Amino acid sequence: MLSLKKVIIFLFANLLGFICISALFHLFQRQGLFGEESDFSAINIFFQQAMLFWAAGALISVGYFFVESSLRYAFLIASMIAVLLYGFRFIL
Repeated sequence: MLSLKKVIIFLFANLLGFICISALFHLFQRQGLFGEESDFSAINIFFQQAMLFWAAGALISVGYFFVESSLRYAFLIASMIAVLLYGFRFIL
């Protein structure tokens, strides 16, 4: 049986992963990676791909409910890790 505490922790961790997308965007914008272009294609590509990485991480993080070892916390933060790895790949 799922406890309410586990569900709240799961939702909060995935919310933080979703917030990482905006945090990375603002960080990259301050670094000048997007520039002052009127063409928003680079920004659109960044957001679309970051959302896909977040969704994949959110699906992987469902493993938090099924794994009983301490590895379950790695599953829990998978959505944040996926977005941050995409951000590092986007920089390179």
